[in-house]
Amino acid sequence: MLTAEIVEKIKPSVGMRNAIVHEYIRINYDILAAAVPLALDAYSEYRKQVAGFVYDRATR
Repeated sequence: MLTAEIVEKIKPSVGMRNAIVHEYIRINYDILAAAVPLALDAYSEYRKQVAGFVYDRATR
């Protein structure tokens, strides 16, 4: 469903999400804020790929 490229792009955000939510590490909010635009771009592409997959399955 997803290209290898987008999987690699979003993979770091999964670990970061767990660290933030579960407070595994002390968060540097400057670094986090700098990462947000990158994540938004990656998840925009993720959304497009998932929507395309769902659309293709629904129109078969």
